[in-house]
Amino acid sequence: MDLSDGELKSISIIVKDAYGNTSVLKTKIQYKEPAIKKSSIPSTKQFYPLMLDGFETEACEFYIGERCLYDSVHIRYNQLASTSPWAASALHAIGQSYIPLQEAFLIRIKPTRPLSMAEKSKTVMQWYAGSKKDIQKVEWQQDWAAARFRDFGFYQLLIDTTAPQVVTIGFADGANLSKASRIVFTIKDNFDKVKNVRAELDGKWLRFTNDKGRNFIYRFDEKCLSGAHELKITAEDEAGNRVEKVIRFTR
Repeated sequence: MDLSDGELKSISIIVKDAYGNTSVLKTKIQYKEPAIKKSSIPSTKQFYPLMLDGFETEACEFYIGERCLYDSVHIRYNQLASTSPWAASALHAIGQSYIPLQEAFLIRIKPTRPLSMAEKSKTVMQWYAGSKKDIQKVEWQQDWAAARFRDFGFYQLLIDTTAPQVVTIGFADGANLSKASRIVFTIKDNFDKVKNVRAELDGKWLRFTNDKGRNFIYRFDEKCLSGAHELKITAEDEAGNRVEKVIRFTR
């Protein structure tokens, strides 16, 4: 319902069950413009399914494709100041997280300052809504950083130059694991998004189970017999930061 005209609206909500029992709720609502600077007032635009349309400002653009929406909906946009120490742009609020999307839509954000080529290569776009968040590596289109997400919420550009960490659990370099039944490690990243993880035992790929959990687990079998071994673990995050850790142990 569009309330932007500021007029008083009378609303009746009628609910009936299969036997005709009826409940009615009547109320009146009216939109009043908040007493803040006009530049801070969120912009709103109506989008429709089966129609490609977009919204553009000097710092943010987004485009919703023909198959993205299930129904017509008003999409709100607002620009806020980012509080992240890694931020390279303002924080952009697009839509509401409860509005479902059938396909990902395109968001383009302009940094708040010119970035070097090295900084551009490490730039990611972060989405979050409540406790949920995600990171995507951006595609640069001249001075605009582009990415696609399938959820509405908050978006910002971040520069990630910190490599992930490989953390072994229950053992260290030079350990004697003759009485152990498994090897466990986890990967920590400053943005909790790791793209690639690979483990090699004595130069050969070794399968660790993960099942989308935090821990990577290998249970000893015929691929790791008694003797000295070298385990090499590499991990790469969404920005391309890479870490390699070598652990020597005895089985």
